[in-house]
Amino acid sequence: MSDTDKILKQILKGQEQFQKSQEQFQKSQDNMQDNINKMQKDIGLIKTQQKEHGEILSTLKSASEFHKADIDNLTHQVAEIQVTVKNMSDKMDKNFSDLNETNKSLFEMYGTHEAEIRTLRRKPV
Repeated sequence: MSDTDKILKQILKGQEQFQKSQEQFQKSQDNMQDNINKMQKDIGLIKTQQKEHGEILSTLKSASEFHKADIDNLTHQVAEIQVTVKNMSDKMDKNFSDLNETNKSLFEMYGTHEAEIRTLRRKPV
């Protein structure tokens, strides 16, 4: 085998290795392109989900503000009711005190004996 044949064989062998490398490189590129496409699809889904979550958060924030306003209103109403009940309780205490004093005065006027007779007359037999 001559030197030229050896050189040609080496060139052919190098060319075949280069073609194999080229094919492997192309497969790697195709694989990378597939991965990039999958990632773009996933990113699109993530963006859609993120948008939906933003809308949900906005809705929840509005609902929270609405509920806070309701709670503030109820707190105000309860405070007003407490004042009203306290005033009524104070008036009732005063009225009972006045009634008790009146009752004492009547007992003194009529005497306890007369009051007992009257109480007995009211009881059914």
